[in-house]
Amino acid sequence: MMLLSFNMMAQIDLNDRNWDTVLIENFDEGASYWEWDTFRFLNLGDYSWKAYIGGTIAPSGEHEVYQFGNSQINTIDNTMNLVAYYDSATIHQNNYYLPNWMTDYPTNKDSLFYFSGALEYYKQHYVQNEDERKFLYGYFEIRCRLPQHPGTFPAFWLHDQTKEGVDPHYEEIDIFEHTRNLLYTYCNPTPPPTEDSSRVFTTGIYYNNTGNKANHEDESFARNFPVISRATADLSNWHIFSCEWQPGSVTWFFDGEVVNQSCPTDSIPHRPMRLKVNYAIDGYACPGNMPIWFGSDTMAIDHIKVYQLKWDCGTDEEITCQNELDDFKYSVKKSINISSTTEEVVIENNDKVTFRITDELEITGPIKIENGAEFTVIMQNCP
Repeated sequence: MMLLSFNMMAQIDLNDRNWDTVLIENFDEGASYWEWDTFRFLNLGDYSWKAYIGGTIAPSGEHEVYQFGNSQINTIDNTMNLVAYYDSATIHQNNYYLPNWMTDYPTNKDSLFYFSGALEYYKQHYVQNEDERKFLYGYFEIRCRLPQHPGTFPAFWLHDQTKEGVDPHYEEIDIFEHTRNLLYTYCNPTPPPTEDSSRVFTTGIYYNNTGNKANHEDESFARNFPVISRATADLSNWHIFSCEWQPGSVTWFFDGEVVNQSCPTDSIPHRPMRLKVNYAIDGYACPGNMPIWFGSDTMAIDHIKVYQLKWDCGTDEEITCQNELDDFKYSVKKSINISSTTEEVVIENNDKVTFRITDELEITGPIKIENGAEFTVIMQNCP
């Protein structure tokens, strides 16, 4: 008897040989340093990260000014710390990279005094082709601890801006966003909230498929999903947030468990996107000029990982003998036919074979799956 699994709703299996390892950043590979040029780059072994350039001002509703010095490596435990703090006393000093217009901005605007850190994956910064710094589909994972002050707004996400004259779409996947929401603390909502805001986060997609809207906040194409509650999970402890982005679906995970999925192909982002992690300050969680928090706190990151599928969607593969299975070049195929006529094709004890196909699996010859082996078939779309 043979058992085939045709769908897998779990965090990706690293024994699935259809995946390529693209990025494993543990923030512990050799010396790290900031390179001083137009941008600020953090070089770690084979990978580079770009800090937001000095003076980057947050969009309307967020209250932080990103500084490259607020992305700090902790060499004791090999973590990346994105540090946010409030500082009104030294805003005009030269150690902050601020736009000139800020020197005349009203000093009672608290949003000018929050300084924070952010990183964007940049591969090698000397790469000329921008798309080489982006990702198209894959599995994206972060292990982190989240700050828990009112107004904190850390996030791990993919996005790409509109390209005027080329593609008017704005595309974004929020792997997670977490807000220590002011509504739960100060704004006295009616009815009272039923969730502890320190234990909830959200996931979401923004995708404009109409061709005539560029504003990523436009609800006609935004798909935000309900708050996800982890009632027993204190998000200030270490947790893993991840998502699998496929051509026809996006699936989100929390500590390896599926927490959300979106499948409508008309709203799945379809272009390469940048990978970012940032510690924002949430200014729109509560209306009015309600104070947020005055102090310092840290988003700690243990690792960031990215895996991407290998694609060979135009190939019809035929396996006629054991050697062809042993030497199989795993990737997403159009079809696979197991058609041995002279011997059994054997999936041996403790071996895992995962076939990913777009059209068809056909078995016309003998196949043996030994006790303890796993054979999985996943049907999926191609790019």
